[in-house]
Amino acid sequence: MSQDIVQRILTIEQAATKLHDDAQQQAADIVAEAEKASANLRVQQLAEAQKKAKLTRAEGGEKAEIERARILAQAGADAQLLDTFAAKNLQRAVAFVLDEVTR
Repeated sequence: MSQDIVQRILTIEQAATKLHDDAQQQAADIVAEAEKASANLRVQQLAEAQKKAKLTRAEGGEKAEIERARILAQAGADAQLLDTFAAKNLQRAVAFVLDEVTR
């Protein structure tokens, strides 16, 4: 083989090696970019999930406070009704006792 052919083969081999190395570097860069994008997306989704959980917890607290206030109001109304009935019965009991004593 002549010197020119050997030189052309070496040049082609060097070019092929460079293409191979460049392709490997590009693949590594793509993988690194994908990993970075995945990590960023995970952080973003985690932040959104935490925000939703906080909002849900706050809404639950508000609903619980409303229900608590309703129960307390109902209990107060029930207690007042019982006091009214008790007062009426007390008046009747006192009247009955006085009637019995005065006979």
